[in-house]
Amino acid sequence: MIHRISIFTLSILFLLSCSEKNETGVLKGDYLGQKPPGESPELFAPGIITHGFHEHGIAVSPDGNEIFYVTTDNRYKQYIIVRLERKNNTWSDPEVASFSGEYRDYEPSFSVDGNRLYFASYRPLPGSDEPKKDSDIWFIEKNGGKWGEPVNIGSPVNTEFFETNQSVAANGNLYFQSLKRRGLKGDIYFARFENGRYSEPIRLDSGINTEFNEASPYIAPDESYLMFHSNRPGTLGSMDIYISFRKDDRAWSEPINMGEPVNSPFPDNIPYVSPDGKYFFFSSYRTLDPALFKKKSYDELMNLYKNPQNGYMTIYWMSSNVIQNIRGN
Repeated sequence: MIHRISIFTLSILFLLSCSEKNETGVLKGDYLGQKPPGESPELFAPGIITHGFHEHGIAVSPDGNEIFYVTTDNRYKQYIIVRLERKNNTWSDPEVASFSGEYRDYEPSFSVDGNRLYFASYRPLPGSDEPKKDSDIWFIEKNGGKWGEPVNIGSPVNTEFFETNQSVAANGNLYFQSLKRRGLKGDIYFARFENGRYSEPIRLDSGINTEFNEASPYIAPDESYLMFHSNRPGTLGSMDIYISFRKDDRAWSEPINMGEPVNSPFPDNIPYVSPDGKYFFFSSYRTLDPALFKKKSYDELMNLYKNPQNGYMTIYWMSSNVIQNIRGN
């Protein structure tokens, strides 16, 4: 309980300090000027990105000057991609990304060179006015410092099923989630990028995929490790983050539950590592200690409900040392 109370206290202090910076329009430095995290998960940019709504799926540009993330309503009917940009070392306020806001758009991810941003969307296919009933993978490209129009990545990656949660290696190889089975049971697929196009996607072997849900893959740029979340047996909560390392024979090792403090009794998902390799991001539904809600005034309760760690999905970050620590065990 002491640990949870200390996190709550720090969260409130961060909210107050970050709100003051935001009101004056002064947000400077890498990662919105946030103090770098340590070995334990911390809320990312409270009062700026993390507000206590559903916030998840962060993507940072390789040059560190753009941040995209997703916000949605509590029934997951509206997925909107939000963007912040740094110019002259000063960050803009969050705004709806130029290509988002009309359809359900989510899970942004950058190419390694930063000139392409991938995302999943239910938007209509070219030549149609009707939004799709399943999501496809799309991308936009940057030319002359400006983002272009969304392009559907097409077949063989996109199908009549749900394709989403894409992650791209430095060589262009694509890892993504597809729901080709009945129900919300996703699997992770791999499509090799050769001669300017993607090969027929391959479902990763049973060491990665199971009869349960495997989702939100993150592939290291050099393909040395793969992270994803799953509700397979053995989780600390209903959904945990796992990591698998590439072996010498190019096969994947048995996935390892990343354990505490990454995983918790609450759903933890959408792993991501910053382009500079320093920070590990993920989203979680973890909440404050229930004891904090006892014997509070109405105003105090409203403050707790409106702040992060209230049971909605929230973005956390921590040192990426956790990956090397697991690899070394």
